[in-house]
Amino acid sequence: MVQTLINVELFKAGVEAQLGGRKKLHQFVETESAEGLQVGTFQLVTNEYVGDATVVGAGVAIPVTDLIQTKTPVTFEKIAKGVKLNDEEMRQKFGNPIGNAQNQTVAAIEGKMEAKVATLLKASTFFVEYAKVGGKIDGATVLTAVGTMGEAIEDAPYYLIVNPADYAGLQADIKPTDNTELQGTVYGAGIIMSSRIPAGEAALVQTGAIKEIVQKDVDVEPERDASTKSTSIFTDKIHAVYIADASKLVYIKRALA
Repeated sequence: MVQTLINVELFKAGVEAQLGGRKKLHQFVETESAEGLQVGTFQLVTNEYVGDATVVGAGVAIPVTDLIQTKTPVTFEKIAKGVKLNDEEMRQKFGNPIGNAQNQTVAAIEGKMEAKVATLLKASTFFVEYAKVGGKIDGATVLTAVGTMGEAIEDAPYYLIVNPADYAGLQADIKPTDNTELQGTVYGAGIIMSSRIPAGEAALVQTGAIKEIVQKDVDVEPERDASTKSTSIFTDKIHAVYIADASKLVYIKRALA
């Protein structure tokens, strides 16, 4: 039996314990499990609202409305990372090579997830634009985005995702008018600072706008290379991330003209 210096089960437990601890953009993403679902692509089915009911007199036929469905293909993808540790590094005990490998693996998996969510935010159907010259993301711009989302904004928590540079400007704009600091929210929206959103752009998003379906949760598998006295550890996850409700997402950007 091959002996290694790495306890893979402990390594996996360490990765799983840290996953979720550094997520910023993932905090408003709803996650579902579909383990055992053996498909590469599935159809996301959404139904259009059939309209309010009508007043119908006695003996009068009730009007019928066709149920209109929209199908959108969603594909599962595998995100993965491999790290390699040699026996000499681990025996020397300078630093914590296994702990560092766990940290790097977590950062890699979560980093890809954050990048996927950021890409979906930019794919929003609804936009708010501010003036190309002299315009900026300010309190008025945020309120316009809130109004664009409409009364349904009360149905779920919502967040404003901004670049750190724009957050500073937003602070400067709101403090003189409201005579207060932003206490983690602006006009009811929780504030999330993320450099994955470009400066000059932002997103207003509700919980439920973006969803993740996990087909295979985080898995860790080792591979021993006796010739180099090293162990490679491969971590992967199979999931799909998609816009589930476009009405819960508004993107803010500078006008082109």
